[in-house]
Amino acid sequence: MKTAILILGLSIVLLGCGVKAEPVPAMELAEAQKLAGVSVAAEVKGQTGAYEKVLALVDALPKDAMQAVSTSAEKRVAGQKANLVAVGMEFEASVRQLVEGGRWEIPTGITPEMDYVKRYEVVGDLFPEFAKLKAAAKMLNAYAQVVEEGGNPELAARAYLTSRQLAQRINEASPLLICLLVGIADSAIAERGIREMALRGSWSSADIQTLQGKGTVPFSAISGLATSLRGEWTSFSVPMIAMIPFPVREPEAAGLVAGVDEEMLAIMEQNPKPFDRSATIKLGKDYIDKFADEMEKSPMSSAQMDALNEELFGSFPDDTTDRKKLLDWCKTTPNAFGLVVLRTSQPEFGLARLAALRSEASRGLSEVVLAARRGMEETGALPGSYAELKNFGLPGDVVDPYSGKSFGYDAARGVAWSVGVDGRDDSGKDLPERWTDKAKDFVVRMK
Repeated sequence: MKTAILILGLSIVLLGCGVKAEPVPAMELAEAQKLAGVSVAAEVKGQTGAYEKVLALVDALPKDAMQAVSTSAEKRVAGQKANLVAVGMEFEASVRQLVEGGRWEIPTGITPEMDYVKRYEVVGDLFPEFAKLKAAAKMLNAYAQVVEEGGNPELAARAYLTSRQLAQRINEASPLLICLLVGIADSAIAERGIREMALRGSWSSADIQTLQGKGTVPFSAISGLATSLRGEWTSFSVPMIAMIPFPVREPEAAGLVAGVDEEMLAIMEQNPKPFDRSATIKLGKDYIDKFADEMEKSPMSSAQMDALNEELFGSFPDDTTDRKKLLDWCKTTPNAFGLVVLRTSQPEFGLARLAALRSEASRGLSEVVLAARRGMEETGALPGSYAELKNFGLPGDVVDPYSGKSFGYDAARGVAWSVGVDGRDDSGKDLPERWTDKAKDFVVRMK
């Protein structure tokens, strides 16, 4: 990486190795926020209290019911099934009331005066709560399975509609990236369950219609990702960069800088320009702006981000670098500490992008399966072409996020597919629901 890129054109003269770096004073948060300059969408208020009530409902679930949820459908005994019906019916009705009320507001507990360490502690406290949201989705899924098996497919459809709407409420609230990812995980549970149940043929055309289009189009995981990353930058990265001390003497601060040990920090103090707060914030602003812009306009492309990653982090020593070169990098690279802090404070964008795209593909393919099965219910055969699926409720704006075009569809073979991560249509020859990173296409069955 070129020095000019690393320091944004600032003229920095490298001094001798014996020079000790001066302490870098903290920056006022207001000044840092002004430098950060990321445009964040106006906050949309939602209903308060619904999120907390769902958590309370999960806390109240009996242990034996949760054990039945964790037991595979094939191994559940009669008593477990009866328990799931009894508990699940009340649970589903209560959750349904909360998700039908519209957008949620999920409190983070973060206040403007919090320092960067406290902000990260608060987020850590949210993890157990988000785990309960996933438990709620699993409970709804298990309940849907047993009521369908017991001859009530309409109750199963209603449970999956509630599960879809739960994922949407979580996604919409997304003040934090982790919240969005929890919503994506809950969506995956609901969508796969919907496809599997639709294939069993228990649902009538009316049951299918209760699910079609619900929780698929109104919220986009892709645009939601861009929004949540801007929020993550504003709420966490900027305060961290503004306030983290250098030289680092606090264990709490050192613990937040991933991949840097005490010797590296000590060597950085011999660097004549180890940390430039303003330059680091400006670099981060460019980083976030480019990612969000590319995600919203061309989600399958990562050209801008790949180039920027190479500019910013291309010179970072990797696991194969010998210790001497690593320490030399710490001593001589302008803004070395700032670059490490920036990399530490940014989420793993590539993985988040893949999760958002996969979620869109999963929800879209569920809609294809629902329309195909509805066509079969109403006519006795799968619709002959993808275009005909729209006669049976396929929303017009459902497209494959990996291609921006219609999903693949073959009525004769009884499969539909997304072209997958490589963006190349391989005619849906992979095994259905085996969506590994090596899969050429993401395939689902329709019969």
